[in-house]
This record gives sequence, C-alpha cells and structure tokens, in this order.
Amino acid sequence: FGSRALWLSYESFVVNGMPIIQTVAQAMAELRRRTPSIVTMFTAGALEQGRNGWTHQRPEIENYMAAMMRNGNFYSLFPCDANMIQVAYEWATNTFNKAVGIVASKSALPVYTTLEQATRAIEQGAVSLYESAQGEKGTLVFAVTGDMVLLPVFEAKAELELQGYRVRIVCVANPRRLYRPFDVAWDTVSQSDDSFMTDADFEELFDADMLIGVTGGATGSLEPVMLRSRIAARDMFGWQRGETTASPAEIMAYNGITAGGLSDRARALAAGRAAVKLLRRGIGDEGVAGRRGPLRIAGLGDASDPEVHHLRVLATADLGQQDVVHHVVRQLLRRQGGGLIGHPRRGRSRRPAIRHRRRIAAMPRSRA
Repeated sequence: FGSRALWLSYESFVVNGMPIIQTVAQAMAELRRRTPSIVTMFTAGALEQGRNGWTHQRPEIENYMAAMMRNGNFYSLFPCDANMIQVAYEWATNTFNKAVGIVASKSALPVYTTLEQATRAIEQGAVSLYESAQGEKGTLVFAVTGDMVLLPVFEAKAELELQGYRVRIVCVANPRRLYRPFDVAWDTVSQSDDSFMTDADFEELFDADMLIGVTGGATGSLEPVMLRSRIAARDMFGWQRGETTASPAEIMAYNGITAGGLSDRARALAAGRAAVKLLRRGIGDEGVAGRRGPLRIAGLGDASDPEVHHLRVLATADLGQQDVVHHVVRQLLRRQGGGLIGHPRRGRSRRPAIRHRRRIAAMPRSRA
C-alpha cells in the first residue's frame, strides 16, 4: 500500500477503462488505511480539442467524471496552461485515497498563470486569468474549463471590450472545490476532504451581470458554478457532437464555440437583462421589437430609459433574443394590463395585430 497508480490514456481506451477507475475510486473511499491516490491523465487530441475519428477519446466522458465528483473522493482537474499542468500533477500525487482525472492538451498553447496563481487555482478551485479595466454596458464572466478552448474566449473578450463590456475570464481548474459542502458526500469517505470555496471567494470571482460557462468537453464540469451562481443572465457553451475536421478550431466551430458565437450570446444576455429591467419598471409607447416587426405596449409608464433601444433593434437579431422580447411583452401584458398595438401589414386591415397577441398568449407561462 505504498505504491501509486498512474494511468495515461490516449485514444479510445478511456471509454473502456473509466469503469475500472470508478471501481478503484470506490475502493479508495472505503479503505481505512492511508493509500496513495490513483491519478489519470487524458491527453488525446480529441478531448478538449477536437476529434478526427471514432478511435479517439469521447469528450462526453467528462460528464462521467463530473458525476463522480459528487462521490466525495474524485476530482476532475482542468489546467489551463503548462504551469498549471505541473501543479495539477504535483497536487494529485500528494493526495491519498482519491481518484484524480487531469484533462490537458499536448499542444503548444499560451501560458496564462504563474506557478503561484496555478497553485491557487488547483487548491481553491478557480482563478481569474483576465479582467477588463472598465465597461459601461455591464460585466460579463466567462467561466472556462480547459486550455485550448480559451483561444476563442480571449478573441471574444477583445470584441466585447470594443463594444463597451467589461469582461472577466475565470479558469475553473478544480470544479469539485466549487460545489457547496452538502452537494458532495465528502464526509462518507476515507481521508475526507471538506475544502470548498467560500461564498465570499466565489462571489469575488463569479459575481457579474452576465455569466457564460465555456468548455471544450461536456458541460457537467461546470455544474458547480451554475449551482452556486445567483446571476439570472447566464448560459453555457460545450461539446455537442464530433466530426472529422482538419484542426481543433474547426471542431470547436462545428460545436458553436467561436469568438463570434460567444460575443453574440453575450449580447443576447445583455438584451435579456434590459428586457427584465423594463419588465420591472414598465415601458411606454416607444415599444419593443417583435419577430415580424415592431410591437408596442401602450400605457405602461415612461420610455425614457435609453435601454429601450436595445430592445428596439432586436427585430434584426437572432431568434433567441426575439423570444426573450416576446416573453417580456407577454409578462408586461399579464402583470400590468397594458394594451397590445400591432403595426398593420401592407394591404391588410388596419386592426390590431391579433396574430401577435395570440402568439404571445400561447407562450409558456413563467414560474417566477
């Protein structure tokens, strides 16, 4: 019981071998004696980067590992650069009665952290890699697991800063540390670990106006962030399915993980926030944008707020943003009893747009 097991996985072996690791982790949890942990490293070009055929590791395996984090003695580590890979391995090899899965790239990538920052990220769960000095349109946090997936995130950051947003990029390196203590069966295992990020530290890293979780693999690894966050305007990007591509950037684009996609989603969240603010205060005849043209809400108060503009321009935006506006319109009608006025269509009767009214009425009701 003085030895240590290390499993380096490449290609498809992770699918066949992970149940064995789970069995060993369960045994570690029940051993009474202090025993060195089993450490696994997943480095194939598929996981967190891309996939060039069915022989490679499946990114969905990260959900397998994410589920095991609740067992109490399993840790998924997502180092963001070369310094953090070293720290992650050192940390893992100094633990006992645990199973540790390290997911990292073999490619040459930027270094974002010092060894001190990397140590703090692995021990505490996360660390801030970047934060804008200012931004008048609100603060957006990107919560990221992985390394190569940071490339489009930093590209999106540059674009959003030019548009007036303040951006913070947080590396989620040890998501098990970000759970709440009662989420994990930590007190049922041998060599138990009750270290979890405090609420104050969590708020310092993740408190913002908007939150977007980004991972090159399965989104289960971001569950702790989404559980603890109190931000209403939030979303996630993650692996959907594989395809044979020539580069990691192409496989990320195939799954929608691009700088343009990230910045578009951020703007959609900002528009949703503006809509909620208007919902709380009520708006006047200036109106909001509808899917097939402008919709106006009459008799609902002052429309002098400049954020009305964000809603008016949504007629040319994507469907997700327009659905947000339709939902807000419907809630305004329900809560404040305003009258809906539709712009008449060319060559049609100049009556109110009944179709808009019916479409809004048919939307699912909010549970809020």
